[in-house]
Amino acid sequence: MKKLLLSLVVLLSMTAMAEQKNGIVYVKPGGAGDGTSWANAMGDIQTAINTARADKAARKDVWVAAGDYTIGTAIVMSDSISLYGSFAGTETAVDQRTKLTNGKPWEFTNSTILTANNCRLIETASNFDMATIVDGFILTNGNGIGTTLSKSGGAAVVRNNMVIQNCVIQNSTALDGAGGGLNMTGGTVKNSWIYNNRQTTNANGGGGIYINTASGNETTVENCKIEKNSSTIRGGGINVQGVGFTYLKNLYIVNNKSEDSGTPKAGAAIYANSATNTATNCIISNNSGLTTFYIKGNVFNCTMVNNIGGAYLAEASATIELSNNIFWGMYTDITETTATSLSGAANANATINNNATYNPIPTDKNWKTSGNIQFSSNISNGDVTDPAPGTVGSGPKFYHVTRFRGTAAADEEILSLDSADWRIKYNSPCLNIGKTLVATNLDYLGVQRPQGHPTASAQYDMGAYELPYRKMLIGEGTNTNGTVYDSNATQLPDGTILGYPEGTVSDFLFEAKPGYKLLKAAYITGSDDLTSFDGQEVDITDKIDAAGIWHSHPLVKSLKLYAVWSSTSGLENIDYVYSVFATKNKIIFSKINQNDKVSVYTITGNLIFNKKADTPQFIVPVEKGIYIVRINNLAKKVVVE
Repeated sequence: MKKLLLSLVVLLSMTAMAEQKNGIVYVKPGGAGDGTSWANAMGDIQTAINTARADKAARKDVWVAAGDYTIGTAIVMSDSISLYGSFAGTETAVDQRTKLTNGKPWEFTNSTILTANNCRLIETASNFDMATIVDGFILTNGNGIGTTLSKSGGAAVVRNNMVIQNCVIQNSTALDGAGGGLNMTGGTVKNSWIYNNRQTTNANGGGGIYINTASGNETTVENCKIEKNSSTIRGGGINVQGVGFTYLKNLYIVNNKSEDSGTPKAGAAIYANSATNTATNCIISNNSGLTTFYIKGNVFNCTMVNNIGGAYLAEASATIELSNNIFWGMYTDITETTATSLSGAANANATINNNATYNPIPTDKNWKTSGNIQFSSNISNGDVTDPAPGTVGSGPKFYHVTRFRGTAAADEEILSLDSADWRIKYNSPCLNIGKTLVATNLDYLGVQRPQGHPTASAQYDMGAYELPYRKMLIGEGTNTNGTVYDSNATQLPDGTILGYPEGTVSDFLFEAKPGYKLLKAAYITGSDDLTSFDGQEVDITDKIDAAGIWHSHPLVKSLKLYAVWSSTSGLENIDYVYSVFATKNKIIFSKINQNDKVSVYTITGNLIFNKKADTPQFIVPVEKGIYIVRINNLAKKVVVE
């Protein structure tokens, strides 16, 4: 009996030790345990971090269950001790946390909310030697009061080797410091929403984020939404300083403001006063300030639209490169009296290549320029029939634009922001005219650059989005007893590979050879590698009009197009029975029978002549072009010179 009891004690001790050494300290609202399990969770986050630090060899993570936590003193992070939130309180792995269906990376089903009570929320005293993560929290109402960088970094101070991810940083303030939401001297912020933070009274700025990358450090902000932040100094969204390298990647910077008592200030979206920073694949929309982007460094494949305040090149000597960007729909102030795109100081070290602007690129700044295009209008996103000389049409042709410029105020403006879609369409002048940039070989959504015709060379698109190309294979056997033509009347033999920008609508002509007729036309969807067409088959036979033309729907998938032809039981060819030929500006018909149905179509399928014959010979006047002639059930292509 004693041996049995002793064994039981040993077993329980081993179980407790295993539970203690699982690498996790658990926290939940009202918890009063030792943190060894969800059932025995602690109630205080800082105590949990301290416990993990004291047993650092075994404890690496602190897991915090969903709930509201009031923070009275800034939480001090510890090197390599990571903090995860938004658990239901039953999970055994981080990836078991659930997120909202089709939600953003920061939108969890169960939210862990840290609300500051007159303090900063997350504190880091110095650089970390090992990766330290804060993941899955809503950080709100911070004011920057802490033991370091006093009154800066309203919600958190981020240093080297620290990562904040899948978080919301909101409603925080730096009343007398830098960085209303975050203050960064290194580290990474990704997959997060920086919302409604503000910075006032200090000379350093940064309503959403203030970055001052220290020498030897790197700072990265990527895949974040920077929204509705403000500064009374500069950098409503982000302010970048420092001598270390800073990378701004795949950011949506929208509805931010730099303003002091009605006076606009520089860098409504970004104030970058560091030559070692690079912004790539950023969408910068509807911000308001003296300038929207105060530039020192590199800006690649960004879309900057409908802002109050243009882009300003800040330095007379620093190396600056702007390539593959769109600058459109911007004015110098809210009155919208003066349009703006690019301005700045003269600088022989500035390179401005393959950008799209409304205003002409200045020629008196000593900038090195090439490959740039100019829009004919700053206010329209559609087509114009007669663009101004030297311009490329009215606008970039985005999918859906905001109907106002600058920051949103009214409800309908906020709804317009939410519905905006800054992808370019297949007929955009910004398509396939950019330069190759290693820094942006993937676009805002992760699409590989460049996209283009599969059998021809392709160039990058301008802006943050690369429009995917969809491929079409003219299938085996299509032309055995008939021919397929494209909208340019070019014959498409079997095995032809076509490439179309996504959303393209094109016309295809199906023409039977003598003695045959079209029995069926269809396509099968497939992958972009053109080796697997195992998707849905779609019969388009009834979509082909009387002229033999299929007006395709917007192409959003790759497909294999094919036709099935069958033998006719009657006459084999229109020319065996009738005489139809073209001469200058006319099509001449002869040998026509009484009551034969005669029709003439343009190559795009428009019916321009249709009658029952009452004479054996007649003439149809036409303009130069390609036409489809049908007599009863027989058809012929006619070229009029």
